[in-house]
Amino acid sequence: MKHLRLLLLRVTTIFVLTFFFVGAQAQVQTARFISMGSNTNGYYEYLPQGYNTNTTQTYPLILFIHGMGELGDGSPAQLPKLLNTGVAASINVGEMPVSLTVNGQSFSFTGYLPVKEPARGQRIKQLEQHSKKENQTQMVIETPYRNNNLLQDLLKHCLPGTRICIAQNLTAPNQYLKTKNVTEWKKETPTLEKAPAVFLFLA
Repeated sequence: MKHLRLLLLRVTTIFVLTFFFVGAQAQVQTARFISMGSNTNGYYEYLPQGYNTNTTQTYPLILFIHGMGELGDGSPAQLPKLLNTGVAASINVGEMPVSLTVNGQSFSFTGYLPVKEPARGQRIKQLEQHSKKENQTQMVIETPYRNNNLLQDLLKHCLPGTRICIAQNLTAPNQYLKTKNVTEWKKETPTLEKAPAVFLFLA
């Protein structure tokens, strides 16, 4: 258990707190020049690995709204101002994480899942299939007040033998850290606090 706590602390610290631990491969964002207004004539587009070859998988959309320091008209001369900060800057230097290996174990951080069905259930099943194929632990998070909803959805859509770990309030006096398979969780399902948590599952 102590080893598991240390491992989870490393992983969640890397992904949730620092987020930029290792460089990813083939991180390319493309400048798109489309006029949408006098000061909005372009943007950068970044597609995840496998996007163009996987026609069935759905992906979350991230819109990064820049600050005054990057204000421009979106022209070829001014659009690169966006590469100085935030998500665009991280992608530009190859720091947007795709996956992570700690002590020989592979982890992939997805973040938030689609909110509504059937997209939510489909995404969970896709991640579970990928987990089984690659022997890779999938990590997802949820808005704290929806923690119990996410747990119920994982139990609903994952296979009976898939192991699910709930890590909440790590290092705090009231930390919660347990790993069980789906069948075991269904027999004794906890009511989680409305506090930040990371859900990990391995098929």
